[in-house]
Amino acid sequence: MNYPSIRIEGSILSPDILEKLDDAIGQRPTDFGFESTVKVKDEIARAWADAQEYWRIYQRRLEGLKTDSPATTETRNQWIVPLLGLLGYNLEYHPKSFELNGKLYPISHRITNRGHAALHILGSREPAGLDRKPEKAALRMSAHAMMQEYLNLNEQLYGIVTNGRLLRLLRDSSRLVKLTYLEFDLDRIFNDGLFADFAVLYRLLHVTRLPATDDAAVESLIERYHQDSVDSGARIRDGLSKAVETAIRSFANGFLSHPNNAELREAVTSDRLVTGDYYQHLLRLI
Repeated sequence: MNYPSIRIEGSILSPDILEKLDDAIGQRPTDFGFESTVKVKDEIARAWADAQEYWRIYQRRLEGLKTDSPATTETRNQWIVPLLGLLGYNLEYHPKSFELNGKLYPISHRITNRGHAALHILGSREPAGLDRKPEKAALRMSAHAMMQEYLNLNEQLYGIVTNGRLLRLLRDSSRLVKLTYLEFDLDRIFNDGLFADFAVLYRLLHVTRLPATDDAAVESLIERYHQDSVDSGARIRDGLSKAVETAIRSFANGFLSHPNNAELREAVTSDRLVTGDYYQHLLRLI
């Protein structure tokens, strides 16, 4: 995978999809809500130029803050809201926590043009980051864990969490032991000028990729990409299973037919070496 800022954990997407994304389903201009005569690459280039300017303004704003400031307001208003605006997002700040099963989830924003999907933005200088529990917070869990648990408890399939430096797409999942997400390192993208990585971000996380409503989640493009990745993984596993079976047969017959293995043939035919034991030895070898 030649995209240094992109990280895929778990089974949310297959890395292979990144290499063929330009030609994948849902990548025509009309799929993004553009006129058919518009070139998607031109729109991405324009968004890239604007995003770089937003990044520079945001960095200057951070320089003027006190060293102990978490930069929450600046990260939200000066950076992530404008950035996602370039990708078609309409965001609404939600000051009150959402309650599920008697538990409060302080998720900061909703994507109003995508079924009010959850999006949480914390400050880029928040020491806990996305994966650690903040020292002072009503909910004693990391921002990532909070979003994951929230998704698992309601009808929404996807959510986004970011601190302005990293941006992650999460999917509803019952497997909480292993983290599962698609991550973009915004620091690397904009500090190193990684346009190709930004283009992938645009093509995968443009607002038109996400479910329009909870009921239509399975029809969304990002869910189709996820299901294609799952199916691809299943095909690979099936192929590996057949390859292992073929290898075992080849080794088994090869060992038995080799002229120097008379003792092995005698052991098998006389039941001194049970077939099942022979199989286990071969499987261990494979």
